[in-house]
Amino acid sequence: MCLKTNFRGYHGTDKSHFDSLDKDKEFSSQTLPCDLGNGLYFFIDRVNKTGEAIENAKKYLSRWKPKYKNKIIVEMELDLEQDKVLDLDDQVNQDIFNLFIDENEEDIYNELDHLIENNTKNRGNIDGLVLEIMIRAYDIDVKAIMKETYTQFDMSKQRKRSNIPNDKELCLREYSAIKKKSICKELW
Repeated sequence: MCLKTNFRGYHGTDKSHFDSLDKDKEFSSQTLPCDLGNGLYFFIDRVNKTGEAIENAKKYLSRWKPKYKNKIIVEMELDLEQDKVLDLDDQVNQDIFNLFIDENEEDIYNELDHLIENNTKNRGNIDGLVLEIMIRAYDIDVKAIMKETYTQFDMSKQRKRSNIPNDKELCLREYSAIKKKSICKELW
């Protein structure tokens, strides 16, 4: 029996993208994936931080999507099998991830060398690439990846990166897990 787990995620975007959010997308194999791999990214509340995710989605829009004309926060309810969610805050999963890098470093960097320059590549975080290679190599059936992360929300601050998280992200790889989608805030 597979245990189901529900998540409520918040995604900041432009209103023109709302209808296509729950449609499967093709991701380029020529560019470096974002930090948790390919998929649709959400902020989710951390333990004892109710309301943090929606605020982070709002701050993300303000900081990283200033050109969007009709900014919205989309709330989505996700229904996932517990054993199909890769939790990278789990120590065992972190150990496996790090061991995979140690054992496959040459292959990882060979693949990295063939990718087109993009903002993710310029930041130097290759975790998303490692995850994609690991999922492919181990044939892992993962529908979502989640991790507490640090996102720079205020460009007036000098701190660009940190190992101390200020949010929790969930990268959804299986769009059929979206059970409900609604606009919860319009910010324009």
